Amino acid sequence: MGPYRLELSLQFDTEREAAVIYRAVKPDIKFVHRRSRTEFLRAANKLDLKIVASDVTALRASFNSVARHIMLSKEIFDHFHN
Repeated sequence: MGPYRLELSLQFDTEREAAVIYRAVKPDIKFVHRRSRTEFLRAANKLDLKIVASDVTALRASFNSVARHIMLSKEIFDHFHN
């Protein structure tokens, strides 16, 4: 895969919050595309995202897709758990 990489760690307040968001987002992520590859992992209260892409456009598209899923899941979690 190409030279473009993004690595991001998101830390949540609780392990439960990270687990719920991880389980909500993971089924919707397509991990291998023609121009990018995504890894999405959870450890305790942290979610780790790694995207490797062949070009910057593919990197941006993959990140935007995952970010939208995470943000929506976080909003739903906050709505029902606060």
